[in-house]
Amino acid sequence: MTLSRRAQAYLATLHREEPLPVAAVEKLLVAQNVPAHPAWLSFHEQFAGYHEDLGSDDVAVYGLAWMAGGTLIGALYGHSVGSVETFVIVTQVVALVAFIPVALRG
Repeated sequence: MTLSRRAQAYLATLHREEPLPVAAVEKLLVAQNVPAHPAWLSFHEQFAGYHEDLGSDDVAVYGLAWMAGGTLIGALYGHSVGSVETFVIVTQVVALVAFIPVALRG
């Protein structure tokens, strides 16, 4: 898989742990009766082990926001699909408005 220069530059900024060897991944998949597709194994070989530090505070906020949003969407879905659509659209517009100044800064 060939990555864009931008993607390559981004990966170069990340820390990469030693990934599990491909042979071990293949063995684990086969043991669980999951097909070990060559594309999956190739992807693992190229990209496994990369991680991005978000910081302890960022991870907590992100996780709580994810949980709250999912819970709210679930509750709204019980009410009507239209209410889910409205919530998602409003949330995206608010996120876009918050993102624009950040994007313009850098």
